[in-house]
Parts: sequence; structure tokens; C-alpha cells
Amino acid sequence: MIYSMIQTSIVDEGTALSLNLNEVFPLREGSFCKIIETIKHRKSNPTFFQVIRKEHIEEIMVNALAFFIDPKQPHSFGNRIFNVFCQAIENSLIANPDNEEYEPLDYGRFSSLRTEITHRITDKNREDKSGRLDLVINCENCIIGVEAKVRHFVKNPFDVYNDLIDTEKQKNSKENVRKVLLCKRGTNVDSKKTKGWIVVNWEDILIEEIEDKNDAYAPLWEGLKIAFRGEKRMNEEDLKLVADNQEDYVMMYKMIESISKALEEKANSLKTAVESCKIKFPYTNIRIWGKFGEHAEPRVVIEKTKESETEYVVDIIVSAKGYRFLAFDRDNSFQTKINKSLEKEGFGWVEWIDLLVDDKPTERALIKEVPKELMEG
Repeated sequence: MIYSMIQTSIVDEGTALSLNLNEVFPLREGSFCKIIETIKHRKSNPTFFQVIRKEHIEEIMVNALAFFIDPKQPHSFGNRIFNVFCQAIENSLIANPDNEEYEPLDYGRFSSLRTEITHRITDKNREDKSGRLDLVINCENCIIGVEAKVRHFVKNPFDVYNDLIDTEKQKNSKENVRKVLLCKRGTNVDSKKTKGWIVVNWEDILIEEIEDKNDAYAPLWEGLKIAFRGEKRMNEEDLKLVADNQEDYVMMYKMIESISKALEEKANSLKTAVESCKIKFPYTNIRIWGKFGEHAEPRVVIEKTKESETEYVVDIIVSAKGYRFLAFDRDNSFQTKINKSLEKEGFGWVEWIDLLVDDKPTERALIKEVPKELMEG
């Protein structure tokens, strides 16, 4: 099965698997290139989230944020993060040109919050549906429901969430609700599917500084900020060098942007080639994962599913150096079986640990050697 999926990808895209950087944008030596190398090799201490390899896990990041939103917890922020969060919601409403009937809301005092709330409904077809909302905040004058995304697609059961928030509103006798979709800046959000939800960015919340550096929770907050806003690794001398070499800076950005777009085009071309082969397997999903500003290298994802659950996946990573193929299952449950299948079908592979996953580091097989008959195609 995996053999056929990979065969389709190679045969129809051809055997020219490389993209020359110099054909995309001319590389250039200069002082700015030197600063990039200096920063790249500058030592930095890993954050708590990086140490445990959970920097991109929704459940962990939401619970960490909830801890700082709650003024009753033993951090030194008090109400500051709660107030910043409420203001970010209002700022998003004000900035939305479609929101012509905006009226400011006084949220009042913080009361309580809960995380990971499971809810079930019966839809119009009399089928049971369930979902788990990440966060519900009970304020003096409002109920705030929050669905948070870190590195995932926005494809949640918002009808279940809407019913949950309405239930919380009635139970707590509140007149106002705010439904918040918390995601990274640049996340693709379908406005039709998320109608009535307010998009707020993580980057707009994680802006405060803990003034008391002896606060036991300061490293936790800094780790949360770095996860979404990046690490401040440039000092004043670096900034002056960038300012003095602005042309190099602009050139470097344009080069990276141009390369990324070229890789996206190549990934889309590969996806079209794979789709045109009409892979004769039921329940096969083919999509692109990763865009400029999101991930360094886009991937063509070929998922084999059964009863809406993913059985296993072949990722084709499209990089400037060529293609890389990963074969794995989502839960790591059958990775050994997949590895043995690859060996049986004549593939050479090595272990690959991928951290950009839903809930934990995933073991994947990086294919290093392809059977001769595939390449002859």
C-alpha cells in the first residue's frame, strides 16, 4: 500500500527532485549574512516547554495560559493577563470591518474558569455529536468560550461549542457571551464555519513582562511567550548592524520569501500530480501542510483513513534540496509494523523524530533508499 502511494508520487512528478537555490534568488555574501550566522550559533537556554518537547501542544499551552489568566493563582500578575485578554477580544471586534454594530462590553470582575469541557448534543439528523472546548471563563458580566489552536487546522465542531456556551450562559444567568478562536497570527480561518466567533491571536496576549524576576512562575511565562512570539536573540549591536545594512536585510527576506513560494508551487504541483493518478484506495486524503511564515518546508500529506480515523500517513517534504519521504502512523501504535512493511517492499529507512505533531514526538521512518523499479518509472 505504502509502496503504491510513493510510486504514484515519484513516477508522476518525474525524477528531477532538486530545486537550485541560485535559480530562485541569487545568494549574496555580506555583513548581514555574518550576523545571521552569529545569531544562529549564539547559545540560548531552552525553555521548560522545549525541554519536555511540548511547545506546540494545545492542551499544555491552554492550561498554562489559563493559570496566568486566573488572578487567584499564585503568580504576580494579578488581573493583568485577564484584562489584556479581554482587551484583545475587544480590539479584534473593533478592527473587524464586518462588525458594524459593535458595542463595547464591560467584562467586570473575573469569577472562575474551567479547561477542557466536554459537551454532547443531538444534531438535526438525530445523531449524537460531541466536542471538547478548551476554556470557559466566567466573568461578572460575560461568559467567554475559547477554542485554542496552536499548529492545527481549524475544523472543530462549532455547533457543539455554541450549544455549550449557550448552556453556560443560561446556567450562570449571564446576558453576554464572547466566543473566541485563539490562534497564531496567519492561521487560515473559514469565516463561514466560524461565524459568530472572534479571532484573537496568541501574540497579542503574550505581551506583558513579569516585573518580579524572583516570581517562581516567571520562567513558565517566558516559555509561553517564546513559544508564540519567538526568542529575543538580537542585542543592540545586532540591531545597529541590521539598520546599517538594510538593503541586505530586505534582500535576505525577499530571498527567503521567494524560495518559500517556489517550494509551495512545487508542492502544489506535486499534489496535483498525485491526485491526477487517482490512487485507487478508499478513504485517501491528499493535502498540503505548511505555508510561508508557518513552516520552513511545505509537505504533501497523503493520509489513509478508516472510519474517519487516520491509519497511516506518507509525508512528502518539499525542500530546496529535493524530496524527503516520511512514513508513519499518527499514534505510533503501528510504527514497527510500517517499518517492517517498508523493509519487505525493498525500502531503506532510518528513524526520524518529528516534533511538529498533535500531542507528542512522533516516530517516523525517513525513507533513504527506494526500490530500483520505482526510480526507473
